[in-house]
Amino acid sequence: MKIVNAGLVLLSGLLLAAVPAAPANARAAKCTLSILDLPDGFHRIDVRCTPVPGEQLDVIRLMGSDGWSGDDRLYTYYTHRTVFSRTIHGNYLDEDQPAAQDDIYAKVWFRRPNGSLYTVNTNQWHGYYGGWGLCCTYPGEWTEPGY
Repeated sequence: MKIVNAGLVLLSGLLLAAVPAAPANARAAKCTLSILDLPDGFHRIDVRCTPVPGEQLDVIRLMGSDGWSGDDRLYTYYTHRTVFSRTIHGNYLDEDQPAAQDDIYAKVWFRRPNGSLYTVNTNQWHGYYGGWGLCCTYPGEWTEPGY
């Protein structure tokens, strides 16, 4: 019985050694968001990321920050570009009540060389966008990343 227990302890130790834990000081990518006002109610959204060498950007999801009801998913873009721009009308960034300030940020998915994923949130951009009270979808734009 002691031999079996010792074998199990040794096997457990070998399994733990084979799966290294992520270091406490593991580096993560950094991303920033900016929104530029354009004529006729349009805005240019820029997301700029600096990935860790060897990692790949997979998904950018624009979000509307809501402290009381959970954040709104606005749009999801599948891209590997670390500098991403999109022009959109302000009515589709209006994620709060028409008179309330909109708080937009991007959640960005990165894939590590080992295949695992992690997310990074950008800074929040505050403004009063649109006025129709539309939120969160536009035909042909909404997709779900599945992770």
